[in-house]
Amino acid sequence: MKCPLCLGRGQAQLYPKTKSGRIVRCVHCGFVYADPRAPYIDHSFYPDADSAYKANTAEILKHFKNTVGITKGKLLDVGCYDGTFAAAAREFGYNVEAIEPNAKAAKDCTARHKIHVYVGKFEEIVLDYYQYDVISFVSVFQYFEKPKMAAQKAYNLLKPNGAIVIEVPNFACTARRLIGSRWHKFEPEDFYFYEPETLRMLLQEAGFTIMMNQAIGRTFSLDYFANDLSKHYNRAVGRLLSIGGKAFNINDVLFSIKIGDNLLCIAQKPDSNTIANRIGA
Repeated sequence: MKCPLCLGRGQAQLYPKTKSGRIVRCVHCGFVYADPRAPYIDHSFYPDADSAYKANTAEILKHFKNTVGITKGKLLDVGCYDGTFAAAAREFGYNVEAIEPNAKAAKDCTARHKIHVYVGKFEEIVLDYYQYDVISFVSVFQYFEKPKMAAQKAYNLLKPNGAIVIEVPNFACTARRLIGSRWHKFEPEDFYFYEPETLRMLLQEAGFTIMMNQAIGRTFSLDYFANDLSKHYNRAVGRLLSIGGKAFNINDVLFSIKIGDNLLCIAQKPDSNTIANRIGA
């Protein structure tokens, strides 16, 4: 399999077997991906409490506003699912539209939040260029089969000075280094794994200027953490934690873990003059 980023063929094996498949690193650009991939297994999605999603959304948008200063305008949320991030972004002052490939999730988002959702894949939906101030990819960008195409399309859809915000699992995190092939971000539907350097390279090639590119923490409910622990690491301990949470009525209590499992990248499109100079050169 060619590297999805640089199309090179040389690869070095990192993990012979994970839930995502065999994990390799491109010897040319360093991108990490699964080859061959594990068979896809349809599994139920275990949602976290709304308060946890809102806390994480607030943290991402706080970083975004502090980094690029875009406090209002038109925002496109790609892969909105049930609309939690999109709705929170609207509360922060943005005029929000969304894209979601799952028709049922898109319908639920519209019904729940009254947000206009385009149903389909980001790569295939036809939209006018230069119309968005912000495009968000929260826990989505790692699923694009052609990440270069997705980054370039986002660039074209943004107005000059517009920006994208991307949150993805951070393959460079210490937890992955310690846990190895049992890392909880290895899932049957996850095949591409980003690190700060490979994400920077991808976005700069598309024309963006990197404004922030670093690991961030995440907020969970006790119930979600117990389920994740049971699913990936120790079923007995996770089950015990869940039972204890229910007994003491604290399953919805939130807490933050800052182990760098997630990577937040904010990148900005140049202003009109810079774009014109690039074209002229």
